[in-house]
Amino acid sequence: MRILVIFICLLIVSGCTSAPQQIRYYQLNAPIFEHNKSTSQFELIVTGVDVSGSLRSRGITMAVSDVETRNANFHLWNTTLSQQLATTSVLNLASKLPNATVFDAKYQTPHTASQPRYALQWQVLQFGGDSQGNAIVSGTWYLYKYSDQQLELVKSSQFKKVKALDESGYAGLVKTLNVLWQEQNSQLAEVILTH
Repeated sequence: MRILVIFICLLIVSGCTSAPQQIRYYQLNAPIFEHNKSTSQFELIVTGVDVSGSLRSRGITMAVSDVETRNANFHLWNTTLSQQLATTSVLNLASKLPNATVFDAKYQTPHTASQPRYALQWQVLQFGGDSQGNAIVSGTWYLYKYSDQQLELVKSSQFKKVKALDESGYAGLVKTLNVLWQEQNSQLAEVILTH
């Protein structure tokens, strides 16, 4: 009996001394560029990025089936995903639209009446990995033009991008998601240039 009590105590102590899993933080990145405001022909305000459901969590999202997602407990976004997506969208679009002044709605400046002003709204439905080793980015964007103090919808489009991870693990997933987000912003910049 005494040996059984000692054995149970040893199991409890050994369970308590196992090393806790380390929390890791991840951040998207965007190109660094120089902007010459004197060449600006229009303004583009990124009004925000709405993320759905489990994407509001700080944990990186994985789709484990067609109907189930899970958020990581130890692999977290450095800041909220919506903040990171908005910031990187501003930087990506500004690098692709040298004739525009692109800024986050939080830092909105007074409007110059001589320049057209547009607003961009993102709705992101998927931004994570799946069980087949892919990164998935999907959602809808809406481009509006300010006209007589009103917003007029110019164009909207759904998007979905899927890419196999170049390297495994959460770091590989975040790098691939970053590439897909940059590609989506580049495609949107091309659409904006045609209007």
